[in-house]
Amino acid sequence: MLLRSLVNEVVSRRMWPIPLVAVLIAIAAPLIFMKSGGETPASLAPPPIATPGELPESAAVLTSNKDKDAASGKRNTGKARDPFEPAVKPKKPATEAAAAAAAPAPAAAGTSGNPVPVVIQNSDGSSSTMSVPSGRKTATAPKGSTPKKSSTTKLTSTRKPKKTAPATSTSTQTSTYVDVRFGERKDTYLRYRVPRLQTFRAGGRIAAMFVRYSAKRRVAVFAVAPSTIVKGDVRCREVKGVCRYVDLPAGSYARVVLKDLNGKLISRRLDVVSVRKVRGAEDPAPREQPLDTATCLLRSLLRLTPGVTSITSDACA
Repeated sequence: MLLRSLVNEVVSRRMWPIPLVAVLIAIAAPLIFMKSGGETPASLAPPPIATPGELPESAAVLTSNKDKDAASGKRNTGKARDPFEPAVKPKKPATEAAAAAAAPAPAAAGTSGNPVPVVIQNSDGSSSTMSVPSGRKTATAPKGSTPKKSSTTKLTSTRKPKKTAPATSTSTQTSTYVDVRFGERKDTYLRYRVPRLQTFRAGGRIAAMFVRYSAKRRVAVFAVAPSTIVKGDVRCREVKGVCRYVDLPAGSYARVVLKDLNGKLISRRLDVVSVRKVRGAEDPAPREQPLDTATCLLRSLLRLTPGVTSITSDACA
């Protein structure tokens, strides 16, 4: 009943072509698939299998050509050459090998009797060839060309190295000092190791200044003002008629008389007790002024004219 009512409903609504097409498809589909599966395309057929001992025609052609080349000693260098074939150098005949062994070695360039061709590369890109006779080691470039320098050419300098003066070692350098007593009377306290340009003051002025020790005359040289009066074991040494220096050997003394800042005459005794040579550089102590200031004081003292009193210690301050 249900099937009949369904059929009546389809017929009344004119939908019967749809189930009819569906039934036809259901019946025809298996038949179509069975027909296509039963046939095997020629393109999907497996390649023919060669029987043992036989090769395909293409392979047989390659093998026959290769065997022919190997038998004749030739190598196939064309497009059909096997890229995986190793390069084999052809063997020289026995006669050629014996002739090469018996031939003498070629002579070195420039040492044989025959001329040697030399190619010279010019700066403009051109090249010229010339022959060098035996015995020559260098070739002269033709006029107008500039041969390139070899990268292995070594340039040797003919300039002699400058000789440098050897550095003075402090171990061989010696400095000379004097031990001095300076005061109003004899046997005052000893000033030990007095360096160069050390000043001795009295009454606010410089009474004397130690300049240096003269090894040639073996005296200690002191600079004084021209107006200073010198008494004792030595006399004032004059320069151009003006009193400038007092030279005292070890163990002697001099008494210097000068005016103080108030214009009063004062007297001091200057004794050189001993001369001392010490290895090494000079020690500035106990110099009271720096070296440049002490040098300025010495110049000022030596520039004084006769009758002018001595300078003070702060004249170059």
